Amino acid sequence: RYVQNNQAVGGRGNVLARGSRDSAALIPALGRLLYHELTHANDFLPSRVHLMLNGALRVVEASPANTASEQLRAQLPFFSQPLVDLGRVRFFGALATEAQRAYLPADIAGFFGADRVNDDYSYAWPAG
Repeated sequence: RYVQNNQAVGGRGNVLARGSRDSAALIPALGRLLYHELTHANDFLPSRVHLMLNGALRVVEASPANTASEQLRAQLPFFSQPLVDLGRVRFFGALATEAQRAYLPADIAGFFGADRVNDDYSYAWPAG
């Protein structure tokens, strides 16, 4: 919960009201999102390794091998290649195939049931 002048801020308004709001009202929500995403970045690239990185490289190129995410993926690999492929569509901009566009909810549920993940964000795994 975020407060400003002892008043809650950043809450969700009535989405059915379709009213407008001042852009300043977005700052608390965007701040929360920024901290959330920075936490992901810290999971991927902890501060203890920053000084060991080659500053001439992009983060993805300079990041150390065998991150916590990679260790987890090695211990609990994905069984559903279709969901890995859909993750690349959803999170990395890959183009969906005709077969992917034809999936039904039951197909996705069947794919998902084989893996030991808790949501589709787990499939945010880039190719290569």
